[in-house]
Amino acid sequence: MIHSLSGGVLDGDGYHTIVKINADFQGEKRIGFYVCDEFRVAAGDKVIVETRDGGAAEGEVLKVDKNVSEKCSPVPIKRALRVLKKL
Repeated sequence: MIHSLSGGVLDGDGYHTIVKINADFQGEKRIGFYVCDEFRVAAGDKVIVETRDGGAAEGEVLKVDKNVSEKCSPVPIKRALRVLKKL
């Protein structure tokens, strides 16, 4: 366990599946990283992802990284958007 210099304990002991997705958001293609811990996906799969405005968008999985530590994730896990459904 890692401790901060101020006496607290640093978060981030979990591992997650991080997927890179090319999502179609309001007619515009956007590439982003999403957390997908509920089910398995592979590159090329079509999925539904959540958006920052509370909606959903369809996208294609470009890359899947399994067992990514919260400490070295490309996005902060607490603020990361999720994959909602595999099509």
